Amino acid sequence: MCDSDKRILAFHEKIGLNKEITREDLKNALEGAIQDRGLFLYFIWKTLKELHPELETEKILAKAVYDYGLYKSQNMGDVQTAADALLNQSSKNGIIVFDQTITKVTDDYAEKEIRNCPLLNAFRKVGCTEEEVYTLCHDILMQSDYSILTPFDNVEVSFPKTLAESDVCLMCVKRVKK
Repeated sequence: MCDSDKRILAFHEKIGLNKEITREDLKNALEGAIQDRGLFLYFIWKTLKELHPELETEKILAKAVYDYGLYKSQNMGDVQTAADALLNQSSKNGIIVFDQTITKVTDDYAEKEIRNCPLLNAFRKVGCTEEEVYTLCHDILMQSDYSILTPFDNVEVSFPKTLAESDVCLMCVKRVKK
């Protein structure tokens, strides 16, 4: 075996390339990917504010994130009830990485608790103030949570608590009468 092949093999061993992936490995990988997505948004936000203070940066990014949620709404399937809305936007990966617990699911009302947010964790890791974390969460990122349900006029989502100012984020979906 040549030196190059030995180095490649040693690298594969070091990173555990051929080892079984555990639930914790998945959680860590997902958390890292979501944190990177959050940091990408954060650095765009900071750069726009610095280079173009005349712009309404939060509005611009909120619109982009809102449009992203509208795009993602295509994957929501049939949403007739609050249960449909909450369950169709939930996933195994989301439950694992965001430490979510679905606490109630009925046709008229559904809710889940979220105890971890990799996005907010990333913002705090780079030194954001709590005011900045709140702005990034409420004014920008949550726009996708609202817009993903926009095409469905029979449900509405609210967040009475978020991890930007509480120890839990509470996502509530209500069915509204047409």
